[in-house]
Amino acid sequence: CSMNTMDSAHDPIREGWRNFLIEAAFAKGYKTPYVIESGGPVANNPVLDTLLPSLLIVKLASLIDEALSECIVRRGLTMPKKCRPDLKGKINFLTDCGHLKDETQLHKLRNFRNELAHESTGKANWKELETSIEIANEALQHLGFVGARPQFEISAERVPAEPVDPNYLMSFNYSVTLKSEGKKVAELTWSRHLHRDGE
Repeated sequence: CSMNTMDSAHDPIREGWRNFLIEAAFAKGYKTPYVIESGGPVANNPVLDTLLPSLLIVKLASLIDEALSECIVRRGLTMPKKCRPDLKGKINFLTDCGHLKDETQLHKLRNFRNELAHESTGKANWKELETSIEIANEALQHLGFVGARPQFEISAERVPAEPVDPNYLMSFNYSVTLKSEGKKVAELTWSRHLHRDGE
C-alpha cells in the first residue's frame, strides 16, 4: 500500500499539519474501500474506532509541541530556566508572552494526550478527535502557521488489472482518493490478487 500527496508545502509546521489532516481524513474514512467490496453499508470496526482516534490525538499533541517550539525560535524568545521545556511549559510561557489566545483549551488537549499515552484505560472517540483538531487548528491559525482548515472528500475505486503472475486468477488495483475543492490532494493505492488455488 502506498500514499501519494500533492502540492507539498515547504514550511515544516504547515506541511506537518496538512499531512496530519490527510492522515486523519483517511483514518476516519477507513470504511470507504470496504464499501466497494460489499456493495452496501459496512459495519464499524470497534478496534479501529477505539485505536485510531487515540493514536491520532497523541500525534496531534506532538505536532502542537513542535509548533510551539518553532514559534519560540521564530520570534526570538528565550524560555526562563524556571519553565520546563515540555508542552506544558511552552504553553504557559507563550501565554505569559501574549502569543496564545486560549491556553485552557491547549492544556485540555495536553491532559487528554497524557491520559491516552500513560493510562491503560485511556481511549478516545472520533468526536473527541474532531474537538482536539479544532483546538489545534485555532491555535495554529492564531500563531500564523496555517490558514483555514481544508475540507476533504473521500472516494474509492477498484479497477480490474491484467494478472502479472500466471498463478493469479484475477487482479484488482484499488485506490482511495482525497480531494479538496475538487482537486486531488492525496491517494492511497494497492493491489489485490486472487490465486488460482483459492488462496
